[in-house]
Amino acid sequence: MPMPVVRAHGTQLERLARSVDEWLHRELVVRESRREPYETLLARCNQDSVLYRPGSLAESGLPLKAYLLTQVGVSFSFFEELAEAHLERGDLQAALVTADRATREPEGWGRPTAFRALLLHRLGKYAEARDAARTALHEPLWTFGPHSIEAVGHIAGWDSKETALAHFQRLVQDSTRPPLDRAAHALDVATMVGEFPPELPSFLSALYEAGGYPDVATWLTRPSEH
Repeated sequence: MPMPVVRAHGTQLERLARSVDEWLHRELVVRESRREPYETLLARCNQDSVLYRPGSLAESGLPLKAYLLTQVGVSFSFFEELAEAHLERGDLQAALVTADRATREPEGWGRPTAFRALLLHRLGKYAEARDAARTALHEPLWTFGPHSIEAVGHIAGWDSKETALAHFQRLVQDSTRPPLDRAAHALDVATMVGEFPPELPSFLSALYEAGGYPDVATWLTRPSEH
């Protein structure tokens, strides 16, 4: 599978691109649109195969944002900014369509669905917001980006953050559950608390070893690479 490009914000991960090629492709298009020098980067990117052909943006006749959306790939924040722009213009339907579009492809990332849940709640669509929030909470909590886990949990029907935290902690300690599920929930707990405890890497390492991922287990026990 492609290696996504991410940025860490505390206990949260922000996905910047689905792959390194997508990240570089976007950078080339943006630099060309701004008439910034990019010849060295272009030569390196096209060394083995053509990642971007100069002039393709102009030949498409599309605005930059439309070209990125249809030909390259965009970050989650792109859809959020676009939805907010629709709201500012009073086009609620376009905002909802945009939020829904963002949830269609990012398997394993909760941010788009969390944003959709919060947007639906803001617009008074409470039943739909509840369903979206519950869907978001099935994804790793450390993929919510800037969106409040507690706010999404409240929309989903959590009694309190403390109750939810205790629930996740029980899942982590339940030795009858699959090791990889326990590892995922251990990260959820750390995200809710807001810090990674020093014993977490070794705990996760044992779970990944038991779950059939010895390379990940080994990596987690190397303090210099955390």
